Amino acid sequence: MERIAGTYPGGPRRAELRPDDADLAPVFVPRVAELESWVRKGQTRRRKKERARRVAIGFIVVVILAGGLGIYMGAEATQSADELVQAERERNRADALIGKEADRLINELWKMEDLERVRTPGGR
Repeated sequence: MERIAGTYPGGPRRAELRPDDADLAPVFVPRVAELESWVRKGQTRRRKKERARRVAIGFIVVVILAGGLGIYMGAEATQSADELVQAERERNRADALIGKEADRLINELWKMEDLERVRTPGGR
């Protein structure tokens, strides 16, 4: 063996080139149950990653939509404080006119009732 200059695949090896425990290392062959558990763990891990990705994408889409809606609503609400006060005064003015008209009609009805009471001999 000392005359062998080197090694080649499948051939003899010199003792100095070979580690001491190379022949002692057992060959590991996984069992079918272990392979199946590794596959299940990998599938579970993949599903979790996919779900986390979908949740993240959904969150990002919701944030973008909310921001867009906020910008749109902010752009639509361009009334100043003075314009809002003026609009409120217009509404109050319209309510006051309706109230005055209702008061006038009620007074007319009372006057008519008073006239009817005066015309009937026994009154009511």
